[in-house]
Amino acid sequence: MALAVWGCDGLQDQQSGGKRRPARAPASAADVKLLELAAADWLNTESPPTLASLRGEVLAVEFWATWCGPCVAGIPHLNELQAKYRDRGLRIVGLTDEDRATVETFQKKARSPIEYTVGTGSDLSEKYGIKSIPHAMLISRGGKVVWKGHPADPEFEEQIEKALEEKQ
Repeated sequence: MALAVWGCDGLQDQQSGGKRRPARAPASAADVKLLELAAADWLNTESPPTLASLRGEVLAVEFWATWCGPCVAGIPHLNELQAKYRDRGLRIVGLTDEDRATVETFQKKARSPIEYTVGTGSDLSEKYGIKSIPHAMLISRGGKVVWKGHPADPEFEEQIEKALEEKQ
């Protein structure tokens, strides 16, 4: 059975009055320069994650929003991946530019609340030039981006397994 992969485009820059962000040419996964995880607030964690604190783990960073249907539909899948691979070293971090109150309200109403770490008030999707969400980046134990794309793509889990098998 083929899996339909959908996303939301038209990310908006709130500081420019809701105008669309300028499109940037996407780089290949190997060309992505990692930026520190940054958010105004963090949910589902005792301390803000950093690239240094997650070194040695396989990190999946997902860019999403509460208003994006495909993002919301993908939450159970990401929860399952986190539960399935956590003991082997997978960590999932969701980043949104929405504020904490919006995400907390969403969490209270959601049929499948987010069980992984979430950063709110993050501008990293803009800094990475991401034009469509959900969008995920997979970072190896050694700190290199090894895959990027839609988190519902079957290749995402294949790449997680491959990254988990590799030594740092």
